Amino acid sequence: MRLFYTDRTIDDIEIAFSWYEKQRKGLGHEFIDYVEQSVKNICSAPEMYQVV
Repeated sequence: MRLFYTDRTIDDIEIAFSWYEKQRKGLGHEFIDYVEQSVKNICSAPEMYQVV
């Protein structure tokens, strides 16, 4: 399975990253790690998730 990010998704992730970094240094990187792990999980087993 291949996943493509829309421009809006990229913008949203960048905004969230900045917000988390303002809360605590390094928290934005933790957020990105969780996003990447979630994407890997979805790509490896998409049937585990509900289509919305």
